[in-house]
Amino acid sequence: MSLNIKSVLLYALFILLGTAICSVRAEERKVVLDKKFAVESGGKLAVDASSGDVIINTWDKKEVLVKILATDRAAEKMEFSAEQSGNSIKVTARKRGSFLKKMFDWNNVSVRIEIALPRNFDPDVVTSGGDIKIKDVNGEMRLRTSGGDVDVYGSAGDMRVSTSGGDIGVNGFKGVFSVSTSGGDIKVIDTYGDVTASTSGGDIEINSNDGVVKASTSGGDIKAEYKGVNKGFNLTTTGGDIQLIVPSAIKCNVRLATTGGDVNCSLNITKSVKISSSKFEAEVNGGGEDIRCTTTGGDVSVKSR
Repeated sequence: MSLNIKSVLLYALFILLGTAICSVRAEERKVVLDKKFAVESGGKLAVDASSGDVIINTWDKKEVLVKILATDRAAEKMEFSAEQSGNSIKVTARKRGSFLKKMFDWNNVSVRIEIALPRNFDPDVVTSGGDIKIKDVNGEMRLRTSGGDVDVYGSAGDMRVSTSGGDIGVNGFKGVFSVSTSGGDIKVIDTYGDVTASTSGGDIEINSNDGVVKASTSGGDIKAEYKGVNKGFNLTTTGGDIQLIVPSAIKCNVRLATTGGDVNCSLNITKSVKISSSKFEAEVNGGGEDIRCTTTGGDVSVKSR
């Protein structure tokens, strides 16, 4: 077979593959499960999905509505269920077949799990291949995904979030929460309470009120702005800059350090302990909880609003 014929065949194969992929992408998801359960506030929701996005919203009804949408191929490859036990709801979307099939026969599958529940509920969500979005939930939340983003809006309670391959966004949360990602950015907006944020490969941006702030990243910058009484800060990065903005009247002990940049603090210093181009320790407005900022690869800046 000549080189030209091989090139033509290879080109034709690429065209066919591209057409097949576009066809699959255009395939619409259809409702494969639609169930409703009578519940009381304060119940528990467990979601266990091998693949798919999970979207949770709240309503005023004493009911949990579970709707699962999937493409035909997903419906062929997966099993879906939603069951009730007392005041607890369990939703599953699991792969069928042997381990090898689960590993290698898993292309072009699209699933979306939509759930409506009372505002006061405890969701525990695990998905191996999608995003998680939650809005207006009050409760104890555990949210984990291996391959997507997590977004939480207007919720409250006690929350833990983790993703291995995406970004995390938290907006308007009230309570104690921790978020971690191995491969994305973290953005925290207008939250109240203690926050712990960590990422191995991205930037962290925090705008919080009235709580302890802990943030660490191995590969990015940290930007934080805070309002309220100082309850302690610990910000660390090995590959970027740290910028912190706090109230001018904040009472604290500042401990700033860098091995690869400059340190700058424009707060009201009442007692200096140690000041150099790479290290700064001082008492601000009479002292208080520590503000610790440490980087090995950038600048540190702490200033007042």
